[in-house]
Amino acid sequence: QTAVDVGDAAKRAQVEKGLTVTPWAFEPALANPVAFAFDGIYKGLGNGRILRNVLLVSTFGVFVPVIVFGDLLGWKLFAVWAAFLMWMAVRGWQLALAFNRHYGAHAKHE
Repeated sequence: QTAVDVGDAAKRAQVEKGLTVTPWAFEPALANPVAFAFDGIYKGLGNGRILRNVLLVSTFGVFVPVIVFGDLLGWKLFAVWAAFLMWMAVRGWQLALAFNRHYGAHAKHE
């Protein structure tokens, strides 16, 4: 092999690795808006208690176990992305449920 062949193979390997990581970078775009929207709603309502509780449950109940389990499986960067994605999805889901439970009846009648 020549130096050009080796260089091309290395570039190809980098592109292939990038293509496997790239979808993980787009996944949070699906989960983050829900969590961020409810963050703003609860901050505007002055209801930090729900934000605190959801953050604690999501962090220690989802993020930490997923990243530890992913590390044990050797996922490396994928463990970080999977933990972040699941953390944001669970945060958004919990905040949406809490909003519906506390304010859903008011929103339906008006």
